[in-house]
Amino acid sequence: MNIEGKNLSLYVYYDINREKDEKNRFYLSLEERIQKLREKKVGNYENPKEIEKEIMGEYYNYIMWEYDGSFKVWPRENVISQWVNRCGITIIGYKGNYKPEEVLIWYRERDSIEKMFLSLKSYLGSKPLRVQSIETLNALFFINFIALILRHRLLKIMLEKGLLKKYSLEKLMLELGKIRKIILVNGKEVVSEITKKNKGR
Repeated sequence: MNIEGKNLSLYVYYDINREKDEKNRFYLSLEERIQKLREKKVGNYENPKEIEKEIMGEYYNYIMWEYDGSFKVWPRENVISQWVNRCGITIIGYKGNYKPEEVLIWYRERDSIEKMFLSLKSYLGSKPLRVQSIETLNALFFINFIALILRHRLLKIMLEKGLLKKYSLEKLMLELGKIRKIILVNGKEVVSEITKKNKGR
């Protein structure tokens, strides 16, 4: 495909688990916004159109509505279907002679690194940075940066062992998170039962 004057080859990837996750997130968020819109009462000096855009946000194009004292909302099934049909699909453009697995691994590495650097701007990716001193701020950045290095190292190991063909790093961590080391009262350490999947890794 020619994109902005550059000839690129394309790989199309499909992930059934990603498709399920994306669909669930989409429908849940859409339904929550629709319900909130239906319950909203517009004040005398408010504009229903502005209210609709404020509540629906990026989802405003997926509904039709009218206001006659309350919002009446109808999903736009055709537009929703167009979005849903793209769930689970990733298209990556590249130049050179590379295998699908190589391109996908590089994409995942870049995506993971970008997400980790994004987390450096927030408190573990969830809360605004509110600290009392520059030393605390530097410590938070340092911890996140160490986490970024460890994540990259884990991705490299997964690449070397061929695990990225079957698992994402997140799925692997969830599976390995089932392993527990228990310290008994007498100080003895016991490792919880390891599943067949974990033994294979």
